[in-house]
Amino acid sequence: MAVSALIGADVDEVIRVIQWHRGNDRPVKGTGTVDVQKPLWHFGHDLQLVADRNGKSPTLARWERERTDWEFEKPLLVIVTGHWVAVRGRWFADTWTDGRPVRLSDAPRRRKRVRLVYGVNLINESRAVRDSRTGRIVRCV
Repeated sequence: MAVSALIGADVDEVIRVIQWHRGNDRPVKGTGTVDVQKPLWHFGHDLQLVADRNGKSPTLARWERERTDWEFEKPLLVIVTGHWVAVRGRWFADTWTDGRPVRLSDAPRRRKRVRLVYGVNLINESRAVRDSRTGRIVRCV
């Protein structure tokens, strides 16, 4: 849900890409970095580790207050105690919010610990295939 919220892809399509790479059609649960990276690549994005906070993990609330200007502007996927959440600017989205963006200051479970922070980048705009109706990237060729 966090991946689709961040890049604007359909949730079902992201799930299908993960299942295809896993080689099964079981429900997608317990995703790791590789599982998340595959649909990002499929839709023309890349994942880069920005911060490893495992040593001294701040709460989501504290991390929000201490973000740099660069982190504030960047679309981020954040692992909060084993759970992927999407953060961009002042907005937060994940399964806890049913994929709907909410203000980060109002996000649920703000006392959970931030473990890892990943930046999400568009790989190559010229290779992106867009839906003619919505303008969203449907895949990368």
